[in-house]
Amino acid sequence: MLIRVLGIVVVLLASCGLGFRISYELIDRIEDLQQIKRVLIMLRGEIKYANTPLTEALSTIAFRVPIPWTDFLKEIAETMDACDGSTFPSIFQKAQKKYLDRTSLLPKDLSRLSDFGANLGYLDKEMQLGSIDLYLEELEAEMKDAKEKVEKNSKVYRIMGMAVGVLILLVIL
Repeated sequence: MLIRVLGIVVVLLASCGLGFRISYELIDRIEDLQQIKRVLIMLRGEIKYANTPLTEALSTIAFRVPIPWTDFLKEIAETMDACDGSTFPSIFQKAQKKYLDRTSLLPKDLSRLSDFGANLGYLDKEMQLGSIDLYLEELEAEMKDAKEKVEKNSKVYRIMGMAVGVLILLVIL
């Protein structure tokens, strides 16, 4: 009897945990999008007001953001400083795959970020600023959609996790 009760508790906890995990992934995505926004705002400030070259701007910003963004920006800046003949878009994509695939960003978010990186590296100051501003607008819209999705679906995922656990128990018992 004790083993049966333990089994019930384990099944309920596992299914509830899964529902909560899916819910938290939605929230983590919003936090990652907000971090991209912070990086872009700092980058825009470095380029626009401090007239900092892109490599130096990325190095400076790298010390003001959390991991994995620190590693991502450092990798780009260090590779650019090495002058190994790689283009900025390829450097950006390699660093993105290396450090940002472990984030909660969706493939479409990573694709947009990659597109932004492809446009950023070879442009002059004004075009870089325009590219940053355009991506910030897209990011705002995506963050708004993500927040609406969290408000609408977060509770549903948690309840569904519990309901699936109860359903499994009913089938087993």
